[in-house]
Amino acid sequence: MENIKKIIAPVFDVLSRGGFLSANTSRLEHRKLYGKVEEHFEQLHEYYLALGFHLQHGHNYFYFTREEQKYATEEKLERFYKYIDILAFFADYFQGFGEGYRFSTSDLEQKCKVDTNLSDQLKVIIPEGSTYYDKARRVVKLMTDRGFFICEDDEREDYKVLSAYNYLLDLIKLIDIDEDETTK
Repeated sequence: MENIKKIIAPVFDVLSRGGFLSANTSRLEHRKLYGKVEEHFEQLHEYYLALGFHLQHGHNYFYFTREEQKYATEEKLERFYKYIDILAFFADYFQGFGEGYRFSTSDLEQKCKVDTNLSDQLKVIIPEGSTYYDKARRVVKLMTDRGFFICEDDEREDYKVLSAYNYLLDLIKLIDIDEDETTK
């Protein structure tokens, strides 16, 4: 327990707000926390479990889950619909979009200007806003605030996709559509 006392609060601060600790983040303090969580996972898991938080690990990222009432789960599913649209948007932006991919807001804007499918998707995700740049910036900010992207250059608005992006992809893979129900 002595080994983990210094990291309990900072890890909790990041993860309890719905954030992620990703192995490939550019933020040195988060990368160090990731390493410490990886090193002391079992101890930390037990500690947070006593507080009602389940420390989970994905492929190169950590996050918290909690047991919730059925209505809370249904609310989360409703909010997840927006992420499905966002993932489709980025998959159409670049076929290999995923962990480690680097891009800029201006590249995203330029592609939206010439690809009507992409611009239509962006309008669904961010209906208000005057320019493609404004809308692209807002969707990137949303994903950055949620811990799926990190800004590597503020001035040029260059971003990197973090390992936590796999969390969304893994959730999508869990969706099972019954073919009998879709044909009715």
